[in-house]
Amino acid sequence: MYASRTVRATPVTQHADSAKKPTFGAEIDGRLAGFITLTRHFPESWDVHCMAVEAAHRNAGVGSALLAHAERFMHAQGARFLQVKTVAHTAPSPEYAETREFYKALQLEPPFVKSGLGRARMDEAFFTRSPGAAFDGPLEEKVIAGLRCVLVARPELPFETPSAGHPLRITVHKHHVVTYEPGEPLLVLRLPDGAEFVQVVVPRSQGAGFLPEGWVLRSLEPTERLRVELPVPTTVFFFANGESFQGPVRLP
Repeated sequence: MYASRTVRATPVTQHADSAKKPTFGAEIDGRLAGFITLTRHFPESWDVHCMAVEAAHRNAGVGSALLAHAERFMHAQGARFLQVKTVAHTAPSPEYAETREFYKALQLEPPFVKSGLGRARMDEAFFTRSPGAAFDGPLEEKVIAGLRCVLVARPELPFETPSAGHPLRITVHKHHVVTYEPGEPLLVLRLPDGAEFVQVVVPRSQGAGFLPEGWVLRSLEPTERLRVELPVPTTVFFFANGESFQGPVRLP
């Protein structure tokens, strides 16, 4: 994930801190102009729980200063992966629409292409290394369109055209760990040979995707946090409605 960093001289101070949700605020002329709250899932994996900047101070470097300060804090705690989620178009919001439009307008340099936006089913995810790396460690970085990006996956090309009535199937080299919290059923795709694949991306539309003959879905209800380490390489199925299942994996 990349973000441009033009950090202005905005004082950033820690207003509250706990082992679970460290919170930092940005002050301008002694007044709070924005804040960021972080969630630590694992020592190496964090996400932005909440972030806001007062309307009068947007596009002035406050958000960038908050993120830069948060990155330094997380790096000191041993973090290697930061995840940020936003609201899908199905929940109308002018503010979140601005975020989505930013990614839609982003121009990439060849040979990079956009893979689209989707809503993740897992509650937390991280990558332990870039594809091709011999050991777990920092991810490979590259500046693209002025943004600092990390290499997390490498699909095998070219993609094969799916046969009639079947989803797109691709093979992806990645070192990907996903977790699912209890409280919400998890869909699992089972193939005729018994191989199972977890739902990673939920449908982007209400229409249900059709399954080839012999393929079935089952519902798994975790009673505790379920940690799934996807295989290397990972087989990924993409259905016409945007839904994705990945594996094969061993599940309860």
